[in-house]
Amino acid sequence: MCVHPSLISQVDEKEMALIAFKDKLSNFKPKQSVLEVVINKSQDYARMNTFHDTMTVQRARAEDKKEREEAEKEARKVIAKLAVHDEKKIMEIEKIR
Repeated sequence: MCVHPSLISQVDEKEMALIAFKDKLSNFKPKQSVLEVVINKSQDYARMNTFHDTMTVQRARAEDKKEREEAEKEARKVIAKLAVHDEKKIMEIEKIR
């Protein structure tokens, strides 16, 4: 969180500490989800395994989606280059006529 330069003189040390704390809090990423903590505490290993299998599948799907989106983006770039190249050829043919 940033403070606008014109308002910086109105911010005291406590407020700056609060802003710094909020920044640290917004960057916090827990190592386990709440669901994982509850399952671990319950010692329900069947449910734990099911959860981990589900997470593995979801991660694989997310990775596949990311790869597919990158391939589509690359394909769009190639198609755009071909379209520009075709336009240039058409313009050259029209100049010859």
